[in-house]
Amino acid sequence: CAVGDRLVSGHQDGRVRGWDARDRDDRPAWTAPAHRGRAGAGAASCVAALAGGAAGVVVGTRFLVAEEITAHPDYKRALSGAKETDTMLSMSSVRNTIRTLRNETSETVARLEAENPEIGIEALLPHVSGAIGRRAYETGDVSRGMLSAGQALGLTGQIEPLAAIIGRLEEEARVALARLRPAILQGQTQGELA
Repeated sequence: CAVGDRLVSGHQDGRVRGWDARDRDDRPAWTAPAHRGRAGAGAASCVAALAGGAAGVVVGTRFLVAEEITAHPDYKRALSGAKETDTMLSMSSVRNTIRTLRNETSETVARLEAENPEIGIEALLPHVSGAIGRRAYETGDVSRGMLSAGQALGLTGQIEPLAAIIGRLEEEARVALARLRPAILQGQTQGELA
């Protein structure tokens, strides 16, 4: 798969490899254990990633609306009321693509990047500084800051205890595994016949 100027491939041995598409060297620039981001959007995605050889999955956005998270209640309400289409990608110009809640800051950064594809981090820092995002966690004002949020926003419909979120993920995973069992058993039977 291609992400910006980077090519990512391989999961067969639990590792992912990356290349810089502008570099013509056929050796990977880096390797790392394969983890699947956004897999936490749904437990079926977690099961699929793990079954496909990923070493782990990343669950982030769904946990941001947990009662135990110390973020401001208005911040959590904004996330739980958002849809998956209320996010956007930016920061690709500095090779640090991030998906964030669509707001005044993310729109500004996207506009600056579109106007000047060669923009550097120095020009973006006044907008992307972590201090701005931390204020959103503290005050609940989500109009400013690069607020990381994945497309799992569509699954964060309410603020609830973390145990309830994890319990739902576990139940969804059990359902997904139950759907896989017939295919696994059929594959084992066909393997025994071969």
